[in-house]
Amino acid sequence: MRASKRLSAIILALLLCVALAASAWADVIYTAQGNGYYTDRFGLVLNGTLTSNVVTNMRGSTGAQVASFRTAAGGARVAVAQNTETAPDTVWIYNPYGSGFTKPLKEITPSDHPIWNVRALAAQGKYLYTIGYEHAMVARYDMTGDKYTHDKTYQGLTNIVPPVIEYNKFRGEGLVTYKGYVYGIFSSTPSGKYGPYNPSKLVKFDADLNVVTSMDINGRNMDGSTSGAYQLVGNKLYVAYIGGDQQTSGPTQNKVKGGTDSMVEVVDLDKMTAKVLVRNSDLMSLDQGDNEGEGQLFYDYYQDFWPYNFKSIAVTPTGDVYIGMNGWTDGKGGGSTAVIMTNLTDLEAGDFNKFRLMKNNYDDDYEFLSGGQYVGPSMGYDAGESCLYFCASKGNTDKYGHLYMYKNGALTDYDNIELGGSLNFMAMLLKPQSTPISSGDVAVDSTTGMVTIASITISDDMAELSGKDDYSTLVNGVDATKVIFPGQAMIVSLNHAGAPAGESVTFTISNFESELVSGGSFKAFIKKRGAEKFDMFDAEYDANAKTLKFTISPVEDYFSEGKVIIGQLAAKSNPDPTPEGGASGGGCNGGFALAALLPLIARRKGKK
Repeated sequence: MRASKRLSAIILALLLCVALAASAWADVIYTAQGNGYYTDRFGLVLNGTLTSNVVTNMRGSTGAQVASFRTAAGGARVAVAQNTETAPDTVWIYNPYGSGFTKPLKEITPSDHPIWNVRALAAQGKYLYTIGYEHAMVARYDMTGDKYTHDKTYQGLTNIVPPVIEYNKFRGEGLVTYKGYVYGIFSSTPSGKYGPYNPSKLVKFDADLNVVTSMDINGRNMDGSTSGAYQLVGNKLYVAYIGGDQQTSGPTQNKVKGGTDSMVEVVDLDKMTAKVLVRNSDLMSLDQGDNEGEGQLFYDYYQDFWPYNFKSIAVTPTGDVYIGMNGWTDGKGGGSTAVIMTNLTDLEAGDFNKFRLMKNNYDDDYEFLSGGQYVGPSMGYDAGESCLYFCASKGNTDKYGHLYMYKNGALTDYDNIELGGSLNFMAMLLKPQSTPISSGDVAVDSTTGMVTIASITISDDMAELSGKDDYSTLVNGVDATKVIFPGQAMIVSLNHAGAPAGESVTFTISNFESELVSGGSFKAFIKKRGAEKFDMFDAEYDANAKTLKFTISPVEDYFSEGKVIIGQLAAKSNPDPTPEGGASGGGCNGGFALAALLPLIARRKGKK
């Protein structure tokens, strides 16, 4: 039985210009439960500084899924989806580095699209795609002009149509885009209930959501509501699964039930093949013998029961791997969370004795009650900042979801008071970029015509200008109030032996598309030969012609070979929320149906 109540979103006027200061920390948006069962707010971590309650009094049963994506021109976007359980989701789209969070760029209303309980979003070209848990549907939206017009729907696995939300034998869980195709992960349960689960299904679509092929994969019951339940690395999709039949009581719950099905597997999207990398049973076998044995991760628990299931995974560019796990206590809830550290070499070789425990938060006192707080092992890794984020409870006396940041071996902890509630979902904000540059689109010109290109190599190595606190020490002409958003880099070799001293060279990049951050301007950054700091040159962007031009002079100071980083320069600004009851949603004051509390088992599975 469900009750409905119209509630407006109270928007704190957080005027985030590009102006979100760069730092040694990645920027994060998160949703939180400030009032029991309901996700009712979201907040931000910017420049290592928390701003809670950016939006409050949201309603949407268990959650507001959040996801970051980029437009076709490289603009950064964030989506916040509200699951009402009585209609398709309301989805808010924000431009975090442009108009900020004062109001959404676009509100996708329930009448605009068919997706109930949005589990995941993914973008490719001019299209955004969503997948829904309730009816196993996938939808496409045209992002042109930030209109987000729904124009395609896949429902080939839908056997129960809305408004019924149970008994569908497939549930949409995950979504990625790769090489022009869209891949959906669907959990499978023959009863249409919440288990037992069959092996999941992976469906490959073309851009128009026509099915290209599909396959059954090994894992059962991926929890798509968990941030970081899967990650695409090149052509490989790494997925964590809870297992086929979860039990929430009994001292041997996971030794004899679905916990042995909990696993991490990898899918090769080029070959459409799948391989199991680790199962719960592989880790259980490490916990035999005395409590001092090498490699024993969870020796405190092996004699009684096994409290952990795989829930999330993060793979770094250097091949380090973090695996999030959680589960239930004996008839109690909310408390078992762990993060395992390993690497791809050991994971793929099955060398589990080299696994190490990074963080173990175990609550054996907290009994989960309907309307209580949910703690889930959300996880994400920001490659640009080399920073891992994950959610966990603090311990025996703290049942609420904290946000942890792990960098250089140190943990920073934001508790539920600071967050405004128990952390639910999270996503890292993607920085604006340009469309990929091709070496064939780069041309040079000079007054005498004596400067020509010898070679160009496009590079994504922009670490020198990525995520810094103070760019004044790195770039001439830039003070500490400025922030730089690097886009792409070019290693350029020029022939200029016949050019006169002081010659200028003008670069023109064709087929260039990008989106300026608020108050930003395009620049080209390059070091003089032998210099420690970058020099900066103005760049002119013609959006209609899709060209970017900049002039570097004198050519002999910077070439024969130089590294040019294309990026944007803007002023820093700090979040300055207005008092409670400040600016409203500006047209996005749509209320959300208030759902009655669901049964305990559904809530703990994170499925509703």
